[in-house]
Amino acid sequence: MIRILHERKSSDLHVMLLWNTKTGRVHVTVRDEQTGDAFVVVPDPARALEAFYHPFCFDAAVEVDGAPEIDTRLAA
Repeated sequence: MIRILHERKSSDLHVMLLWNTKTGRVHVTVRDEQTGDAFVVVPDPARALEAFYHPFCFDAAVEVDGAPEIDTRLAA
């Protein structure tokens, strides 16, 4: 089951922090409401809030079978 942990909207962006209760993984979805463009970030759980507030500082996840895979954080 996917649970919404946090959500925020601006005039153009809709950002959600989601948690998969079966796998324990978290991911952040970002959608531009004007263009329909969207991407998913799969951060390390310890950096989930950082990814939620600053998703453009993280690489988008690679999707495998329609699900985001691997932690693709940018190296510091």
